[in-house]
Amino acid sequence: DFVSATIASTYSCAYTESTRLVRCTLPGFLPSLVRSDGLVTSYRIVLRVTARTAGTITNSVAVSSDMADPMPGNNTSSYVVTVR
Repeated sequence: DFVSATIASTYSCAYTESTRLVRCTLPGFLPSLVRSDGLVTSYRIVLRVTARTAGTITNSVAVSSDMADPMPGNNTSSYVVTVR
């Protein structure tokens, strides 16, 4: 079961129970987010859940933007967690 989503205080996250989706609103891709080495600032979102049974949970994430993305292949990721 979803417990909470935490991100820097200037942004917000909301959970929709019917879709089991957490959506976080972050600032757009602004030049000020680009570091001097050309990489973009990252964001950390901490999700807390309570498992009902043992097994595996697949956590998936996807990002999107209204701006063109020169590297769209890195916009999704998944991680499998074993619950005991």
